[in-house]
Amino acid sequence: RIPNCSERATELHHITYRSKSKGLRWDPRNLVSLCKDHHDLRHAGIIQIAGNADEEIIVTGDIDALRFRL
Repeated sequence: RIPNCSERATELHHITYRSKSKGLRWDPRNLVSLCKDHHDLRHAGIIQIAGNADEEIIVTGDIDALRFRL
């Protein structure tokens, strides 16, 4: 789901954390498929993911980390 990432998506990530929005807990629009590396980068706070999985996700963060992983 990260643009240009060629790794296999093996992780599901909640765009809005489950603990912060119980109403979105299992809403598919709040879930995005990520490769393990991008999922780890997100949880380490190196990249951020926002948006709606049905429409557009926005990835921001450390450009060097994104370049390395893409």
